[in-house]
Amino acid sequence: MAVAGVPQLEYKSIRHQFVDGTRDFVAVDGIELSVRQGEFLCIIGPSGCGKSTLLNLAAGLIHPTQGTVLYRGSRVQGLNTDVGYVTQRDTLLPWRTAARNVSLPLEVQGVPRAEREERVEKVLELVGLTGRGNRYPSQLSGGMMKRAALAQILVYEPTTLLMDEPFGALDAQLRMGLQRELLDIWGRKGQTVLFVTHDLEEAILMGDRVVVFGTNPGRIIHVEDVQFERPRDLVRLRGDPRFTSTWERLWSLLAPQIKEKE
Repeated sequence: MAVAGVPQLEYKSIRHQFVDGTRDFVAVDGIELSVRQGEFLCIIGPSGCGKSTLLNLAAGLIHPTQGTVLYRGSRVQGLNTDVGYVTQRDTLLPWRTAARNVSLPLEVQGVPRAEREERVEKVLELVGLTGRGNRYPSQLSGGMMKRAALAQILVYEPTTLLMDEPFGALDAQLRMGLQRELLDIWGRKGQTVLFVTHDLEEAILMGDRVVVFGTNPGRIIHVEDVQFERPRDLVRLRGDPRFTSTWERLWSLLAPQIKEKE
């Protein structure tokens, strides 16, 4: 899906330092990374290595201490409204139905009611929630809530999805189902995806490339091109010797970083 030679997002000589009043720490340093249009890029590394910082920089929620973040060739200076951000935490409002939660970004944009309803209905169908739009979050399963949260982002058609461990709290069966759903949606829509995960298997199964982060400070230590053809059978691929060798190679890089963090 990635379009060669067309950078959607670029990190140039990025260093970001947080000051929290009692201590200063460098979250990431020396980040050089170009993300191609339509690419599914996975980012993996130990907790606290700056993976989420990269997403926050792309969204314009924070700005680098040094260096430049470019989106489609323009410097990110304020909030980047061309991206959609999906977090691990549930963000649905409990007093709104699933459909009204999904509709919220369109309401903020002032989209007319008839158009809102049409777009919400289509995106609920896209994520597999047809007929469940009238349910409140308390009436949804964990998997359904994740689908609704994804629909809330997709409904305003961002060109890039920033996903911060969106499936991390789910059991293995639900996670695999949502992985398949996301890859199917991405295959149809062609959006650029930056996907942060702690799960090396998930990163290899889903990504066009896997960016491995080191710690102290957060930095890129390796970028792996994942050569498996698409569409991918996530069950069969796990038994492929190429998957095993890729996993072992990346784990040999990742394991020392995790041990250093402990």
